[in-house]
Amino acid sequence: MNRYIRKCDKMNYARNEKYFGQKPSSLPTLISALMIGVGLLLLILSFTRGFHYAFYALAFLLTVGGVVIWAVFSNIKIKDSEIDDELVKIREEFASDFNERFGQKNAARIKFEQTYGPKSTSVREEKYEPVFFDTYWFEGEGTLRRDGSDGRARSSVYSLSGYVLKKDRICIGRRLSSLISPDRPGEDLFAEYGYSELTGAVIEPGEKVGRTGTAVYGHLKITAADGTVVSLPVIADAAADEHASRILNRIISAARNRQ
Repeated sequence: MNRYIRKCDKMNYARNEKYFGQKPSSLPTLISALMIGVGLLLLILSFTRGFHYAFYALAFLLTVGGVVIWAVFSNIKIKDSEIDDELVKIREEFASDFNERFGQKNAARIKFEQTYGPKSTSVREEKYEPVFFDTYWFEGEGTLRRDGSDGRARSSVYSLSGYVLKKDRICIGRRLSSLISPDRPGEDLFAEYGYSELTGAVIEPGEKVGRTGTAVYGHLKITAADGTVVSLPVIADAAADEHASRILNRIISAARNRQ
């Protein structure tokens, strides 16, 4: 069993699944607000109008009762932020696995260290900064969806992607992680392509809207000369356009060098 499964066993899958099944209701909040409002009004009138002590007691009970109902409902209802907090674990694990798979040391450095040891610094080491992006994934049978109170759509599957633009090739990683089950809904993708093997990179909108507002769910599609298409789920905003542009520029440059 790998580190990913062990680490994500700490995730509360049952509670996450309950989040996607809970029905939005403003009734408890409305009732509690009404009780607190009436209670405070009676309390004020009890002091200013000289009402009977019974009104004072009723005002106190209504106010306290409203606060209790609000507190209970708030604790029972699973907040959007609880689901978002769960993502920290899987982001860290994916970044770790990606960096382990596509080490930041070049072949010359590795060969030198194998011969002379890791302490020498006489061989120049190339540094490449990985780019990571992620989004809720809205495709696939059995994927649950919920529109949050903040206007953002969430799903029971989270997509994590990353790439590194090296001197002559791109390293790509993709993972789908379930928030309601310890089993991943798909196989990890870790692949390398020479720029000369690729023909294009473009952002395409997804078939299903993933987020309300100005940005929507889409795909960064990288196409190889043999017809292979690597599709990375992404929020189709300005940052996504920049990813596609950077990769496409490398592909175009490699094509020019072959001429």
